[in-house]
Amino acid sequence: MQKKSFLIRALYIALSFLILSFGLSAKKPLIKVAFLGDSYCNGCCVAWDNTANDRAESYRYQITQWLKQYYDSVQVLKLCSGGETVRNAMPSWHPGAKPGFNIDAALNWGADLILLQYSGNDFYNGYRVDTVKKCFKYINDTLTGLGKNFVLFSLMSRKVTLGPGYTPDMFQDSVRSVNRFLDSLNPYRYLNVFDTTYDPITNRPVWSFLGGDSLHWNTAGYAAITGAIKLKSKILDSLIGFNKQQFLNTSVKKIDGVDSVEIKTAKTKVKRMKVLTSEDGVAFSLVFDSIFLETDRIAVKYRKYVMVQVIDDARRTLKTYTKIFN
Repeated sequence: MQKKSFLIRALYIALSFLILSFGLSAKKPLIKVAFLGDSYCNGCCVAWDNTANDRAESYRYQITQWLKQYYDSVQVLKLCSGGETVRNAMPSWHPGAKPGFNIDAALNWGADLILLQYSGNDFYNGYRVDTVKKCFKYINDTLTGLGKNFVLFSLMSRKVTLGPGYTPDMFQDSVRSVNRFLDSLNPYRYLNVFDTTYDPITNRPVWSFLGGDSLHWNTAGYAAITGAIKLKSKILDSLIGFNKQQFLNTSVKKIDGVDSVEIKTAKTKVKRMKVLTSEDGVAFSLVFDSIFLETDRIAVKYRKYVMVQVIDDARRTLKTYTKIFN
């Protein structure tokens, strides 16, 4: 009898351990990430980390390490090189494409996530603003049509290496024009890093973020870019799920006979929450806007895209979380 009781206790402990282990192992198995872009994507010009065979201070390396918190395996394809333009990212049939460094290479590799970051070398090479916009639109429409997860970075501020006929102010105006276009083209996949590295007083890049060549970022500049990606990217929020510090879980269930998304909040200092939903990830409709209590439950009508904005006492949007329900 004593032996039987011991076996039962041992079985209970083993089972409890397995359940606990399963609960703690919330990582997804694999994500394949393709980075397309120019010398900023390549991490110029911070120190090279020979151990990691990468520039450990670059945003590309930092985002890769961050994703490893949520995935057991993160495979990376680096398709970025100095001087690249968005024309180089076009499909291989395009005369400006750079085969092996374009969206075809990312798609053929089977990327789950494609990040495209071009700083403005297009203008340095004499390309017109409308040409740059057309290339971005084609890439956006192609990847959207294929149902791919991707991020379109804003162009960046710079004060040197501007291009023929450009003054610094003219360059900034061209960059802003393209960025406004990207924001209107696909606000769900657009990522504004321009504001993070731009000084509105001088109308130039933030001086303390510039490296020795006055063009590329230093360690602080790349850290600011990394922070902006984590803070602002709705696609990354969707891939890793809602931040666990803010939300306990989300689930799809029938409530009063209607397919709904239930959002369960965790303990937080946030006082107000907005919920927006969309079918295409572009046009979002506001469906909830209210003060809420800790551990509250909110249910909204099911849509493929559910966006949650958490707002503090000063009415500042602290974070935007987006989740895709297939």
